[in-house]
Amino acid sequence: MRIALVTTYPPMQCSLGLYTRHLLRALAARDERFSAVVIGEDGAAAGEEKGITVRPTYSRREDYREKILNAAVEARAEVVHFQYATDLFARDERLPSLLEMLGRRGIRSVVTLHTVYADSWLFRFGPGRTPGWFHRELGRAADRLVVHHRAGMADLLVSQGVPSEKIAVIPHGTELMALPDPVESRRLLDLPETGVLFTFFGFIHVQKNVHTVVEAFARIARQTPQARLLVVGKPWDDRIYNRLYVQAMKARVRLTGLSRQIIIRDGYLPAELVPRVFAASDVLLLPHWQRYGSASGVFHQAIGAQKPIIVAKGPKFEDGLKRLESMPLLTPEPLRISQWSKAMSALAADAGLRERAREILAEYAEQTTWARAAAAHAEVYEGLLTPAK
Repeated sequence: MRIALVTTYPPMQCSLGLYTRHLLRALAARDERFSAVVIGEDGAAAGEEKGITVRPTYSRREDYREKILNAAVEARAEVVHFQYATDLFARDERLPSLLEMLGRRGIRSVVTLHTVYADSWLFRFGPGRTPGWFHRELGRAADRLVVHHRAGMADLLVSQGVPSEKIAVIPHGTELMALPDPVESRRLLDLPETGVLFTFFGFIHVQKNVHTVVEAFARIARQTPQARLLVVGKPWDDRIYNRLYVQAMKARVRLTGLSRQIIIRDGYLPAELVPRVFAASDVLLLPHWQRYGSASGVFHQAIGAQKPIIVAKGPKFEDGLKRLESMPLLTPEPLRISQWSKAMSALAADAGLRERAREILAEYAEQTTWARAAAAHAEVYEGLLTPAK
């Protein structure tokens, strides 16, 4: 079985590339005969590791179809798997037509939708076609669509006209992290060695709702003087409005006089420092106000690091919310600042509560390991290559 993955890839600063690398390494680990080619966007590093060859090939800024098709044929790919994001492949006729071109060559195709949007009047004013049209075209042209949740993702695709038999639900993978020493990690990151540390980690934009946890923590900071809030991540896509958003939060912190307790570091965190951030942190914050179906890599990193989380209600965290039903304190409404303050105050004061919150998601981490995600993907690939009886 020879697979080609079309995606960004390290050292590009993109979560899709990190997702793909985890998936491919897990696929290679389960079967020594596994072979894959990454048809990477320009910026990926050419190279090879066990069973995986990376070939930078195309750019999102051009008509990428012929380059990707030729690379797939040259690689003798039996299945081509696209890791889709709107900013990478847009929402127009190019990707559906490329899937048709592959099909005419006898190459099967899979598209993972990491986000599924409902139709909205907002999309009438942006580039590309509506999500419903685009998803139907993908459902027609691709052999399989992969999503991470049923609620808000697979169910929405079906309501938009995508045949249910074309959809596979595979949860985002989880890496079970072996964390370094927490005190040493805090020293390395120049953080106080004592006190409860709440952390938001990841790309920053308005819909991540980071300002809500900054404001919520500011309300309890003086009552919990040993606690800290760390916000670490790069403004998404380095767009000016995301940089302004971060600057506004920094100004808010300066005005409150809480710069000692609220620490905002707005830069890309190298992969080798990610375990250090999780080791240093006591509680992870996921305040996202995203009403569309999506998956969160940081959520899976947090539960893989066996850290307690406070997670906003919403379709993005559907599976996590189910498992936290017995602890509603930890699932506040995304815009209710008072609820976030209450949850942070309780966790800062109660180590036992932090431990119960950690334990409740440990089982889900085991259920969604990258090995399990790889096995589910292998089943999809094998199903497409097995002749129908």
